[in-house]
Amino acid sequence: MIAWSRGSSKLDAEPEQRLSPDFDAFVRALEVDRAPAKELAYFAAPFSSNGNGNGRGHRGKETVQPVEFLILDFDHLTPESEPDLLDWLKSFKGAAWRTHSSTDQAPRRCALLHLSRPASRPECISVNQVVARDVHEALGLALDTAQFKPEQPRYMPPVDVTFAHFWGEPIDVDLYLTLVPPPEHREAPAPLSSSSRRSPHDPIWKWHASPYEAQTIVWKPSGRRCWIVPAH
Repeated sequence: MIAWSRGSSKLDAEPEQRLSPDFDAFVRALEVDRAPAKELAYFAAPFSSNGNGNGRGHRGKETVQPVEFLILDFDHLTPESEPDLLDWLKSFKGAAWRTHSSTDQAPRRCALLHLSRPASRPECISVNQVVARDVHEALGLALDTAQFKPEQPRYMPPVDVTFAHFWGEPIDVDLYLTLVPPPEHREAPAPLSSSSRRSPHDPIWKWHASPYEAQTIVWKPSGRRCWIVPAH
């Protein structure tokens, strides 16, 4: 079963808690539940009640529950890099679609990837950071770091977009967590050549982001430099 939540608007702090029989059913539920405008509805991780007595889940850092999927936001694509991203995602199990802010000249994609098991909030953040490092090393692409936190809402897909489906393997949570070295072994990123390409499952030799929420990684497209800044 895949537990998730659906909010009726960006201001909905008590989203409806839902269960899908499996990951494929979850993707189908999103595929048929579209939003005509950006802020009309969202989905996110499942949430517990905050003790207000009404039994509804309350969206927040303290109430977010283990989640069996990752939500990745790619906000800095080009018409040339978008096909490379879709090809890179094929080794995972999941789906991707263009977002409400996407245009043909500046495409944006949301990717939904299956996890091998439900992951806690800290585990989600760490796995997301490993994925962010891998896709940057492979394609030079950046991820929206706000989406690393499972309580962060993701707006429902637009009505007129087509889903791309990927039939690879779920992300092995336990394996990815072993790829997060201790803080003293973190290294600054080396420049990425335009010809550099790596598989998402190639061995990992360097770490470019903190696995802790006290810091986050921001990739600057200009020069592809990495800055570590306080998280919000």
